[in-house]
Amino acid sequence: MTCKLLAQKAFSGIESAAGRPRAPEDFRPYTDLIATDCMLTFGVPADTPLGTALHGRAAIIDFWTRLAPGLFGDVHLDEPLSFVCDTQRAVVLGRESYDIVLTGQRVEGKAFTAVLEFRDGLIVRDRRVYEMAEFIDAHRHHRSSEAAR
Repeated sequence: MTCKLLAQKAFSGIESAAGRPRAPEDFRPYTDLIATDCMLTFGVPADTPLGTALHGRAAIIDFWTRLAPGLFGDVHLDEPLSFVCDTQRAVVLGRESYDIVLTGQRVEGKAFTAVLEFRDGLIVRDRRVYEMAEFIDAHRHHRSSEAAR
C-alpha cells in the first residue's frame, strides 16, 4: 500500500466524522496503523499539555481516545484533507474548529499539518504542527493563575 493510501486510511475515521463531534472510535483507523515504537509530537511549547512527545503505541492511543477529549471539544474538520506524499512520508494538511475545554472558547478554522513517517506499513513517527495560539495562551494563563494562588 502506498504512503498516500496509508495516510488516507489513517485519517478516514476523522474525515467520516465531518459535521459531527469526534468520538474515540473515529481514531480507530489511525490507531490501527501505529507501530509499537511510534513517536508523536505536536511542536508546541513544553509548558502546555501537548508539549511532551508521546512514545509508544499505548501512550498514543491513550492520548487520542482518553486525554484529547479533555482538551478539545466539538472538533470538526472545516474542509477536506489534502495529502502530499513520497515513498515513506505523507504530509496531511487540514483546517479544523474546536472548543478549548479549559475555557470553553470556540476556535474556528485553524490550520494543521501532520507529517507521518511509515515503516512496513505502520506509522513510526507522527509530527503535528497546529495553529493553536489560543490553546497555548489559555493553558499558560491557567498555569500562571494556579501558580499565583
